[in-house]
Parts: sequence; structure tokens; C-alpha cells
Amino acid sequence: MSVESEFEYEKQQIANLVKRLRAYSQLSQRDLSRITGISQADISKIERGLGNPSINTISRIMSATGASLNVEYKINIDGEDYKAEIWPDLNSHIRTVAKESSDLLVDNIGEEIEKVVLFGSCARGDNTEDSDMDIAALIKCERSELSRFTDIFAQIGADMMDKYQELVNIVGIPIGEYIEKKSWYPFYKNIDDEGIVLYAK
Repeated sequence: MSVESEFEYEKQQIANLVKRLRAYSQLSQRDLSRITGISQADISKIERGLGNPSINTISRIMSATGASLNVEYKINIDGEDYKAEIWPDLNSHIRTVAKESSDLLVDNIGEEIEKVVLFGSCARGDNTEDSDMDIAALIKCERSELSRFTDIFAQIGADMMDKYQELVNIVGIPIGEYIEKKSWYPFYKNIDDEGIVLYAK
């Protein structure tokens, strides 16, 4: 990925995060503008992946939506790298299981894993007692190589069931395929739009 493409990717990540925070808080752009003092035009630009919001701007949006910095990953804001993931306050049980599953994926897969994303009902906040927890592991590999990780996914799922009585479904996705198709393939688009990043290089 070129430096320019990487920068655009970071801006789109910020855009998705801000949209998700606002949606969780049930705020319109006008409401968010009134609370934060950031113009509605600037909020609109951020949500469209335009401009380059400062860390202060992102912090004000976080504060207004009741979000917190919980899980670490690298994001570029204002030309600086920050280890932070902006996500809404999740049910503590979901947060614990999701974070532990993510840590186990990173520990077991190592350098090949590029990103771990919680998606589906648990990420959207409309999960019920019967909902499964869906996690995407974005891996630096070809689709034909994903079978190498099947046992790891199954073992983590079994561990989470034994420890937390939580059914965790882990799907492996080649990172190159994900980046190429996420703008139009519905499954990948949903992960990109609604997912909560648990880990990223």
C-alpha cells in the first residue's frame, strides 16, 4: 500500500468511527455540532473521509458521545501515530470476551495477523442473550492458506465457551481480498462500516 493510499485508508477509518459513535449516541450531525462546538460542515467532512481532523477534534467527539479509549491500535491523526481505538461503551461481558479472543488470535497467529474486528449484533449493540459473537481475523495470506488457522479459531471458540459460556464465531479473511472488496462486497462492507477494531498493526 502506498503512503498516499495508507493516508486515505486512515482517514476513512476515522470517518467510520465518527459515524458509528454518532449513531450509537443517537445524535444528528447538528446535535453533535451543538455539543462539541465543531461546525456541522466539518463533522460532515470528517464522516465523508475528507480533511484531517486533529486529536483534539476527535477527543471532543468522543467526549460528546460518551466513548472511551479502550483497545489499542495505531491510527494516524494530524500526522502522528496514536495507539488507540475509539469505540462505544460495550457491555463489560462482551468487551472481556472480545478482547481476550483478540489477544489469543494475535498470540497464536503472530505477525501474519493484520487486524481483528468485532462485527455483527454485538458490535451494533442490538445483540440478545441468544446472539453469537462474530469476530473477523484479517490475515496476511491467500484464501487457499486460511485452512492453516482453522484449528486455532476452533480452539479459541472452545476456550471462550468453557470460560464464559459465549459462542464465538471467528472468520478468517485474507487482508488483501478484504481491502480490495470492502467497498462493494456486502459482507466485507458491513464489517468495515459497523465493526469495532479490537487489534490492528
